[in-house]
Amino acid sequence: MLEAGLEALAIEGVDACAGSLIEPLYSDCSNHREQNDFLAALAADEPRFWPCCVVNPRTADAAAEVRRCFEVHGIRALKLHPWLQGFSCSDAYTEPVYRACAEVGMAIVFHDGTPPYSSTLQCADVARRHPDLTVILGHAGLNDQWRQARDIACEWPNVCLVLSGPSMLAMQSIVDSVPAGQVMYGSDFTWTQTSTIRYRLHKVRALEMDEQTRRQVMSETALRGFRLR
Repeated sequence: MLEAGLEALAIEGVDACAGSLIEPLYSDCSNHREQNDFLAALAADEPRFWPCCVVNPRTADAAAEVRRCFEVHGIRALKLHPWLQGFSCSDAYTEPVYRACAEVGMAIVFHDGTPPYSSTLQCADVARRHPDLTVILGHAGLNDQWRQARDIACEWPNVCLVLSGPSMLAMQSIVDSVPAGQVMYGSDFTWTQTSTIRYRLHKVRALEMDEQTRRQVMSETALRGFRLR
């Protein structure tokens, strides 16, 4: 399945992608060690795939699992979906996870743009509290909260926005306002929804931006955000 997904990306001219498993986000993630090991094994011999580990911040070993994924597997990003996982980004038990990510240099990719737990402001506030942590907003606020995402990224340099969800008008405003080094393309596709790749690429490629900005949005921001450069 991974190979098929990567080939679908390659057909559209996409050289690499970051991704996580979906199943742990719908469960209590009590087996996150097993799931993260499985994902790391898939990525071990595939440089085109950048794995993002998943933890449930409520579990006592969540911060330790973040460190283990970095030290054992070299994973450079954590995926959190507060809306599906049912936790608040400001709950005290999440703080050890944020600190662990900051200490090892692991970015956090948040699903954002959907209340009650995944509003853009809720997710981005983690970046305010942890200025040495890279916070990637996976949907740049979607259609309703993109202005908040845009304004936050302009204020906080440790926030990156993924152009995956907002309208064309919103995305153009983001690339016109936010430093290019804080904006990246994203497809938000599963291996069985390859048409999404073409759709998201078409929207981003239609945006007006100079070539240097386009290189950053399509490549360089992601390489830096996922600590690959």
